Amino acid sequence: MLIYISGIVFNDYFDIETDLKERPYRPLPSGRISKRIAFTIGVASMISANLITFGVGLNSCIVSSLISAIVIGYDYKLKRTKAGPIAMGLARSLNVLLGATPAVYLVLQNYNLLVRIIFISLSAFAYTFSISLLSRKEVQLYVDQKEQQKIIQTNRSAVVMSFSIVFGIIASFIFLVFLRIFNIQLFINLILFSVIMVIILFKQVRAHYSSSSLQDGIKYMVIGIIVFDSVFITGVAGLYYGLSVLILGIPAVILSRRLYVT
Repeated sequence: MLIYISGIVFNDYFDIETDLKERPYRPLPSGRISKRIAFTIGVASMISANLITFGVGLNSCIVSSLISAIVIGYDYKLKRTKAGPIAMGLARSLNVLLGATPAVYLVLQNYNLLVRIIFISLSAFAYTFSISLLSRKEVQLYVDQKEQQKIIQTNRSAVVMSFSIVFGIIASFIFLVFLRIFNIQLFINLILFSVIMVIILFKQVRAHYSSSSLQDGIKYMVIGIIVFDSVFITGVAGLYYGLSVLILGIPAVILSRRLYVT
């Protein structure tokens, strides 16, 4: 968590010149928080995260260091390149592996558990990749208003690609339930996740891929990560644990009304 807090801070830190023109209401460009304080928070969070994982074990520290490098690389340079969505997806998938590192030898000896972790990691990569695709188009809407029609067309293509990936993930979960890789109880959370994704997609189509609808879509897809996590947690550990994670969606929605999510 501390790594991603650091990533959020550095994202705004490196983007301050752009945000001064396009998002002057954000904390850094508005002057509510100074660059010096933001940098200090970012560095302190990153160092603290890696020190904690070092205390867990060497494997955890190695994975944590990789995530940190990817997050900093993404914020500084990669998000402006075609490698941006890949970097974000990789960071998210490594986060899944980070949770498994304390029990890495147990995982390697349990075939069913290994398959679950590999699939969850790949799904996390794909879902984050899909969000990043839309996020790139959100920025483009701001910088190229003169070619609005062309932008709408490219955004439509991005939405189609992004949600094709999402619904592909949903179909894969269903398939693996029938193979008894995951617990059938995950259907409760999976249905909720599917409904949320359909609503977000419908709003994009209805609003003709406008700037505001795209921003809202990205915001709720980010919040949807909590619901997404509850799906595979239910599939692995049971409904009780999945619903416990799902409850975290309530404060996330409340906080999203006051904090900047996209």
